Amino acid sequence: YVLSGKIKTKDLAATARLEVSDALKGHEKFVKFSEGLTDNNGWTDQALVFVAPDGTENINVLLRVVDQQKGGGAGTVWFDGYELYALE
Repeated sequence: YVLSGKIKTKDLAATARLEVSDALKGHEKFVKFSEGLTDNNGWTDQALVFVAPDGTENINVLLRVVDQQKGGGAGTVWFDGYELYALE
């Protein structure tokens, strides 16, 4: 599968990223996430390519701001034009 779209950030003191995980078993089953963006960025293409493990029935798709440094996550993030599709 491919999850793709654009992210724009302004004065972001965290990381904006794409993330997918198993909707029923969460991160224990599988989780994948993009590199992400911080600080100031114009519209930037992002894509996350992933394979759902056998037995996965549903997935969570997250457009997420992760504050790993506990800095409060101040700033602004825009997400736009997201698509999820299967690779052939």
